[in-house]
Amino acid sequence: TARLSSGKINPREIVQYGKGMEYCLALGQLMQDHLDFSLSNPEDLQAVAEKIRDAFEENPPVQISDGYVFKNSWHEDLKSLRDIAYHGKDFLLNLQNTERERLGIPSLKVSYNRVFGYYIEITKAHTGKVPEDYIRKQTLVNSERYITPELKEYEEKILTAEEKLLELESRLFKEFTDELTQSIELIQTNARIVAELDVLVCFAELATRHQWV
Repeated sequence: TARLSSGKINPREIVQYGKGMEYCLALGQLMQDHLDFSLSNPEDLQAVAEKIRDAFEENPPVQISDGYVFKNSWHEDLKSLRDIAYHGKDFLLNLQNTERERLGIPSLKVSYNRVFGYYIEITKAHTGKVPEDYIRKQTLVNSERYITPELKEYEEKILTAEEKLLELESRLFKEFTDELTQSIELIQTNARIVAELDVLVCFAELATRHQWV
């Protein structure tokens, strides 16, 4: 719990905390029928373990900047931002296929470069089919490049999605760890209880092995 209290804990360690709590709970359930043994506030411990399981990916990265720390279900914006940041190519390919079919231009391309951003390129042989919602962006020797309001909007989303994702997951992680620190005493108390039980089990194994009883 030292890394938790100092704010140095990482997402993967929190998941390990949760698994440790679940182990304590399972052990407590098993032993209460055989020994005078009980955990401290097991309902609260269960609630913390469940919250960790509900919030975090099963195997999150160590660094928040690597992404996919939290499950999509943990915050309403996670899935939409991830779809844009990591699956933007799918949108562009779908747009390209849709526009090719809508305009009857098999050679139409949706592309990107650092100077002009995203654009739709149409050869000059087909510029007569360009609809009114296309805005000319660049003229080349053999083709014209256009943008549409839809493409411009999506471009802005793609370019900011990864930054927004990092900001969101960083904020969620800070909020989660701040709340988790309130359970440090609960975690430490149950860790001591399980440690004491572990010592007793070791003594019992030695006693049986050496026939002390």
